[in-house]
Amino acid sequence: MEIDFNPLFYPKSVAVYGAKENRAGYITPFQEFNYQGKLFLISDKEDEVFGIKCYRSIFDFPDPVDFVIIAIRREYVLQAIKDCKKKGVKFVHIFTAGFSEKDSEGKEIEDKILEVINKEPRGPRIVGPNCMGLYSPEGRLSFGPSFSRESGPVGVISQSGALAYRFVFDGMYRGFRFSKLISLGNSIDLTMLDFLKYLNQDPKTKVICIYSEGLSSNQGKDLLKILREVKKPVVILKGGLSEVGKRAAMSHTGSIASDQNVWNSIFKQTSAISVESLTELADLALAFSYTDFLPKTKRTAIMSFSGGISVVGGDLCTKIGLEIPQFTSQIREEMRKYFPPWVEPQNPLDLPSIFRKPRMLDIYRSLAESDFIDSVIIQAPGRLADPYWDKLRQRNPITVLKYLTEGGEILREHKKLYFISCPPSYFYQKREMIKENFLSRRFPVFFSVLDAGRAILKMNEYYLKQEKLSQL
Repeated sequence: MEIDFNPLFYPKSVAVYGAKENRAGYITPFQEFNYQGKLFLISDKEDEVFGIKCYRSIFDFPDPVDFVIIAIRREYVLQAIKDCKKKGVKFVHIFTAGFSEKDSEGKEIEDKILEVINKEPRGPRIVGPNCMGLYSPEGRLSFGPSFSRESGPVGVISQSGALAYRFVFDGMYRGFRFSKLISLGNSIDLTMLDFLKYLNQDPKTKVICIYSEGLSSNQGKDLLKILREVKKPVVILKGGLSEVGKRAAMSHTGSIASDQNVWNSIFKQTSAISVESLTELADLALAFSYTDFLPKTKRTAIMSFSGGISVVGGDLCTKIGLEIPQFTSQIREEMRKYFPPWVEPQNPLDLPSIFRKPRMLDIYRSLAESDFIDSVIIQAPGRLADPYWDKLRQRNPITVLKYLTEGGEILREHKKLYFISCPPSYFYQKREMIKENFLSRRFPVFFSVLDAGRAILKMNEYYLKQEKLSQL
């Protein structure tokens, strides 16, 4: 039976157990996000919190409740669940920690909660326990008061709340936004599989990012089946691979880290993409968010304003498997018209002699009209961030950026990826100006040529996997 998640992500009424000022993260976001539904606070001590009236019991208000957040001591959670079931609540998020991840007594409470909700008539569906909960910008839900109110195409399922918190801020800085984010915690009822199926059908979600610490013994085959049906990019960061990580996962969410062979089989038989770090997860969320086509090959051109950057960037990208082929004789002959006679065009392409001149765009046209490459990485010159160059009209950063973004538009018209490397700078305000200039034109910006190259590789991997699956 399909689960109707609308009352969870777009609730018309919400109640919060354990309301008090030091639980601001579950109360003030409703005010900050201008939540339009009914909000009820339940407290055994407070009469009012942040200007909102508190009730002693969920039965003290007559209105039905779609969604409840529970933030009370674990010994009181079971009774709260019983009350929620009697009230007819549809979904409950248990923020409270100290369950199976802590001790056997906590595991017993989890078992009793499941017994209550599974007994007919069925009770509310549970998110958690031991988790941060939900972020749904369109539904005006958030567990972070400072999270962006702007929605976007990235859906997230995370077994870690703090990691999810960090990932939202990463997205806000990097330039991508979220459709829905779910922090699962111990996931005793609703699991990653339930939300994966939902996000696959959600029209607001374009790419799905997952952080997982473990699968139960019976989830591997189900996950494999679901992923084979998913038609969107799914990027998975798997925690608990080392002995140290496995110990941390057990104490964090009570997860027994699943065998790496299980995950290897899943990645081999589906189009899901594996990443090794949170930065790489953000890189691909950004890349898939900003791009409507995929690289069919690994063939990439690197453009730089420094010979040294070209050398190092080419070495690093080649080392991870990206193809940086030499230009064909036809392309080199074409490009010689745009360079001084002492410069021999080759890949990676060193641009310092022409980057301030309109013929920069001719270089882009040569690359765009060729079948030689599918992607271009350009290292935005660090000198653009130096305020000194503002004094020299012929080196005005705005002029240079104009050529670089117009060149990107030429590549996009020919369905070539255009990724920007813009490393951190001492002149961070100028660096932010450069970054925002590219993002405003929908060109993803990375911290290094290597990061951009790795993202292209993963997108090409996804393309090849999709092609293979379509033939089965």
